[in-house]
Amino acid sequence: EDLPGKPYLTANPESVNIWKTIINGDKIKVGIRWAGNPKFEHQQFRRFPENFITNIAKYPELQVFSLQRDHNLISLPENVTDLQHLLISWEDTAAAIMNLDIVITSCTSIAHLAAGLGKETWVIVPVLPYHTWTYKAPESTMSPYYDCVTLFRQTKVNEWNDTFQKLYAKLEDKFRSEKHTSELQSRLHL
Repeated sequence: EDLPGKPYLTANPESVNIWKTIINGDKIKVGIRWAGNPKFEHQQFRRFPENFITNIAKYPELQVFSLQRDHNLISLPENVTDLQHLLISWEDTAAAIMNLDIVITSCTSIAHLAAGLGKETWVIVPVLPYHTWTYKAPESTMSPYYDCVTLFRQTKVNEWNDTFQKLYAKLEDKFRSEKHTSELQSRLHL
């Protein structure tokens, strides 16, 4: 209850400036990551179809950047900028995150890095969550570890549609996006 929840990491200012030339534009800049290391012992519980998160690129107000690298790479929609070959180190990743408006990720190290930097971070959490996200589960959408985190919790094993419909609705509300929820839902054949 007395965890500070404040940022505890900083990015190298020079690197942040370099990344401003890569992550730029007038749209809302969103970083996405849909999977972590496949060797993680509970990876099978936190996997969801990638199209749930890449569909975020269908919102015209958003500019989407993929923070996925090394594992679970997919063919990205053409309007998602793939950063995998530019994210050489954690310094690069931290600098990239500092140039984004928000990070939306599954339960990965990116969630902790973004939140540790104080960047608004939305974490998609499976029914069986990592201990960091268990506080007051399943009702709470917040984390005592990070004030800047919002949790989107899965309610049934292997079912992600409801979780992402809540995420899309919050995204639309936050950025006043056009209503695409029904259109996106119709394209998800799960």
